[in-house]
Amino acid sequence: MKAGFYTILATVVMAMMRKNTRLNRRKLVSALRKGATGALQVAAVCACAGIVISIVSITGLGLTFSSILIQLAHGDLFLLLVLSMIASLILGMGLPATPCYIILAVLAAPAIVEMKISPLAAHLFVFYFGCISAITPPVAVAAYAGAAIAGSDPMRTGYTAWRLGLAAFIVPFMFIYGPPLIMVGTVLEIIQASVTALIGVAFLAASIQGFTLTRLVPAERIFLFIAALLLIKAGWMTDLAGIAIGVTIAGVHIARYRKERQPRRSGEVAVPGSR
Repeated sequence: MKAGFYTILATVVMAMMRKNTRLNRRKLVSALRKGATGALQVAAVCACAGIVISIVSITGLGLTFSSILIQLAHGDLFLLLVLSMIASLILGMGLPATPCYIILAVLAAPAIVEMKISPLAAHLFVFYFGCISAITPPVAVAAYAGAAIAGSDPMRTGYTAWRLGLAAFIVPFMFIYGPPLIMVGTVLEIIQASVTALIGVAFLAASIQGFTLTRLVPAERIFLFIAALLLIKAGWMTDLAGIAIGVTIAGVHIARYRKERQPRRSGEVAVPGSR
C-alpha cells in the first residue's frame, strides 16, 4: 500500500515538470474521478473473494482441509497436487502475498508434506498458485486492475493474462517432481535443470503464441508444447527427448521460414509469414 501511495505522489510530481502534462484543477478532478471509477471493479472482486475466505473460516473447513484433500486424492500424488492447486487458486483470491501464504501454509501445504514431499517444495507449490490466482479467471484481481487502467474488458483481459502466464501453472508441479529447480541437489543437477527449464519455457511461449520467426503450423505448436513439458521436468532422459524434439521442430521451422522469404517469381518480394 505504501508503494502504491508513493508511486501516485511521484507521478504527480513528475507530471508537474512538463507543461503539457502539468495538472490543473480540471485535470486533477478528472484524474480523481477516473481513479475512483476504476477502483470500483477491483473493490467488487476483492469483496467477493473475501466472502469465499470467510465461508472457509466460519464453517471450520480450514481445520480439516488437509485431511479432506488426502482422502479425495486416495494416495495419488498427482491428483493431490491438482486438488491443492485448485484450493490454492481459490483461497489466494484477492489476497496480498503475506496473508495468502499464511493461509495456504496452514490449510494446503500440510497435505502435500504428508505425502513425503519436501516441505520447501510443498510450501513453494501452494504459495506459487496462491500468487498467480491474481491472473486466474474469473477472479483475476490483477487483470481487473489492469483492465480498469487500460479501459479494456476485464474478463477478456483475465483470459489473456492466463494464456500468457500458462507456464506459471506448469512450473510449480516441477518443483515437486524436479527438486533441482528449487536448488535442491548437486551443482550440476541445478545448472542442468535451470538451463533446460528456461529453454522449455521459451518453447512453451512459442507454442502458446503460435509464432517465432513466422507463424507456427498446428503440428509444430503441438510438438513444441510436448518438448517444453519434457524440458521443464528435471531429468536426463526427459531433457534429451525434449531437446531432440525441439531441435527437430526448430530445423523444420527455419527451413520453412527461409522458403517463405524466397521470392516466388522473379522480382517479387515474399512477405514473412505469407503462404
